Amino acid sequence: DGCGQISPDLADEIAKLFFLSSHKYGCLVKNYKPSAIQARFGPCKGMFVVNPLLKKKLCYVPSMKKYEVDFKTVDKEKRILEVVKLSQGTGNSQLNQQFILLFSSLGVPDHFFLRCQADLIDNIRLLSRNPEDALEIIDGWEDELAIKLKNMIISGRSPTEPAIREDLKLLQMEKLTKLKEKANIPLADSRRLFGVADPFGVLEEGEIYLQITQHSYSKSGQIRPHTKKVIVGTVALCRNP
Repeated sequence: DGCGQISPDLADEIAKLFFLSSHKYGCLVKNYKPSAIQARFGPCKGMFVVNPLLKKKLCYVPSMKKYEVDFKTVDKEKRILEVVKLSQGTGNSQLNQQFILLFSSLGVPDHFFLRCQADLIDNIRLLSRNPEDALEIIDGWEDELAIKLKNMIISGRSPTEPAIREDLKLLQMEKLTKLKEKANIPLADSRRLFGVADPFGVLEEGEIYLQITQHSYSKSGQIRPHTKKVIVGTVALCRNP
């Protein structure tokens, strides 16, 4: 159906607001420039892709319009951009029961899933043994509690504080429960992405363009300046649900 477009200046303004509310949304990378935004604007809803050729503009395609309205006469309250999510540059994807069955049927060997499970269990144990490494361990985890802990540590709280350690124990139980009940296993070389149409018609059938944001942490827990990397090669792309 296509997707809308948004200018970089408007996208940057939205990203700044999300960073100020990172305790709720989990957008932790300061000065990060999103590439896509999921939002509603009046009768239009869907994905808006950042177009560097635009300035102070928000454009939509006809398929995004759910009902007819005259923007010139509509109330100001109905012309507010309601942002649902934006590409954040952080957050790994994860396996679940459905994905494991799918990949297994396509020939991925069982020992791969067992190794991923063992790595997760090792990391869960390390949260108790080495709480000072908590930020590096939970980086990429998208659980609400994990996001809360990342924000607290990045803001200067020590992961060895009693309150933080209690939350780490809760996170351990949460991850083990999800592993047992849903086979949720975070994958290191992965990203949670927005899927959008190619607005310029550059890609061939079976091709995608994938550029990820990479970042690391200093010893004090601060995020170092991030870099961009374009992924070249074969990738597995899954949608859930």
